[in-house]
Amino acid sequence: MNSEIINQWRRAPRLCAFAEFFEQTARGTANQPDMGKPYADEVLLGKDVDCLAFADTHRRLWGAFDNHYFASIPYRLEEECRLGAAILRFGLKAWAREARPAAVYTLGAGAGTLSRTLDRDRQLFLCHVPATPRASPQAVCRHRGEPIQEKPSLLLRDPVAPQSVQPYSRSHAEKPGRFLIEFH
Repeated sequence: MNSEIINQWRRAPRLCAFAEFFEQTARGTANQPDMGKPYADEVLLGKDVDCLAFADTHRRLWGAFDNHYFASIPYRLEEECRLGAAILRFGLKAWAREARPAAVYTLGAGAGTLSRTLDRDRQLFLCHVPATPRASPQAVCRHRGEPIQEKPSLLLRDPVAPQSVQPYSRSHAEKPGRFLIEFH
């Protein structure tokens, strides 16, 4: 592992300058939207029943951080609902056609609500890896359910060091189902 990359990770604002901001936001004690809770705009989701159903389930699984996350990034909520519905369709088609797991990786999807919504029927094997190695964000990620854990290809631990970047073991390949590995 390149030492310059590891040094850049160590200096990341999320882990340094903004650490307290993210800690308070994850706990829901500060930085919440002042215009009410965000909601998925049904007009933007169209008449796609899968998206609308996904949006309904998704909203029921929100924790404290989701209000800040979706209020802060325009159209992110609608995009996550479209993405989630598409991932479900993709995974089901792959399994039906080829009897193989669908591997899906996401980056930066807030507090893990996407993975918990996809896993609502416990048919997916999930790994949720928060990018912020602090207790509050990790607790928020698991507030509405504990995803099944597998080891992703790169697992960053605190502190970031060459030995903390773990290679993927492929042990999950023996298990049936579809896989989503979500990095935050």
